[in-house]
Amino acid sequence: MEMISKILEILEINTFVFLQMALVIGLSFLAGKFLIKPIIRTFEERENRTTVPMEEAKDMLRRAEENAADYERRLKAANQEALTKKRSMIDEIVRSERKVIEQAKLEAEKSVGEVKERIEAEKEQALVFLSEESREIAKAIVEKILGRSVA
Repeated sequence: MEMISKILEILEINTFVFLQMALVIGLSFLAGKFLIKPIIRTFEERENRTTVPMEEAKDMLRRAEENAADYERRLKAANQEALTKKRSMIDEIVRSERKVIEQAKLEAEKSVGEVKERIEAEKEQALVFLSEESREIAKAIVEKILGRSVA
């Protein structure tokens, strides 16, 4: 121990230096505990208050974009389905119209056939009537020319 005290004397270090070192170490510890750590905690809280909402906002934005994309996809699918249904309905209407036209055509052909038959029957009746009428007229002419009655 004597040797240490001689070294300290040569270096002109006294016990006051040790006291100063103890004070510096103690003050460093106290400053770290009561000053630096609360400041660091405040900075961390401040950072959490800004970064956490930013992360939440980014997450909300990402979800909103996903929802918008999903909405667009479902809207496109609904439009496609509506277009398909529309085309199907148009095809069904066209088929129905063709069927109605075909039925009307058949009915018209049937009516035309009936009218032709009636015309043919009326023509036959007219021919018979005119044939009898022409015989009677011919008989009347012959009787007038001959001046007598013909059988």
